[in-house]
Amino acid sequence: MEVEPEPPLSSGNSGGHDVDDDVTLIEDPEVRTPARVIGCRDEVAILLDWAVERDRRRVRRYLESANVADAKWSVSQFHPDSCAWPEPAPYVMYGAQPATLCTVARLISGDFHMAVHEPPSFVVVLELLREVDCSAIRRLKRHWGGKDIEGRRIEAARKLPTHRQGFDNFYWAGDRMSPPGMEELMAFTSLRPDDLVYVEWRIARDNGDVVFRLQAVHFIARPPHNL
Repeated sequence: MEVEPEPPLSSGNSGGHDVDDDVTLIEDPEVRTPARVIGCRDEVAILLDWAVERDRRRVRRYLESANVADAKWSVSQFHPDSCAWPEPAPYVMYGAQPATLCTVARLISGDFHMAVHEPPSFVVVLELLREVDCSAIRRLKRHWGGKDIEGRRIEAARKLPTHRQGFDNFYWAGDRMSPPGMEELMAFTSLRPDDLVYVEWRIARDNGDVVFRLQAVHFIARPPHNL
């Protein structure tokens, strides 16, 4: 019998499954009703109709993960009040919050920018898989005076402090998410549009908007038409 790999984070699953002791789920009536949970699963099944059921189960677990010890939260489990910025000021920059948000998304594009007088930066544009995650992002941005997102698309970026500092947080995770320090690295240029990826980012405020600071990208699967 094949043993199902564990998710990258201690996960809490809605729909009557057991929840680990170290997990805290933030219940939101708008999000956590049985009808909404079933709807979320249907969305994943429809969007990932090319994926095997084992991968779809993994994705569902990743989408509902919450780990207090590691301060990692899925988008739908993170509450806007968990941020601790001062009162909103439209054009003041604040540091990124220590909490890390995680989600599984479809990669729209990935760009690497580097100029002579500017440090290199990575930018990924993602399409969220579920409407519930889009609603959570909109609530977060609205709560802190950020701009709305277009459709299901969000952008996460990482600018390096200097040209000498590298950013290698791109991983191959076709089988499972490995413990920190034991991941198999992959090249940023190996990613393709439509790839299914697990992404981690931190929340920051910058120039009147709520922005996402890219932390890591794990490649999960590639649709047949993209092989």
